[in-house]
Amino acid sequence: MPARGSQTDATNIELVWSELATQQGKGFSQITGYKIYWDEPGVFVERVTINSAAVTSYSEAGVTQGRDYRFKISALNIYGEGV
Repeated sequence: MPARGSQTDATNIELVWSELATQQGKGFSQITGYKIYWDEPGVFVERVTINSAAVTSYSEAGVTQGRDYRFKISALNIYGEGV
C-alpha cells in the first residue's frame, strides 16, 4: 500500500497511507487494522499495531531532525498480516 511520510516539526513524522483498493489485495476479507515497522539498522522492528481499518495515519514522535527513517506498513485481516 502506498504510504508517504513528512516531518511535521523537528521531532515528529506523520505517516499517511491509502486503504487497499481491490478485494483481491485484501485476501477477499475486510481490513481490521495495520502494523507499522521502522528500520533499525538492517532490520524492520514492529513499532505499533493499529486495531482499526479506519485509521490511515500515524504520528511518530521523538525522531531526530536530519536523520533518514524508513517505515513499513502492513494490513491485517482475519487471516493475519499481509506483506
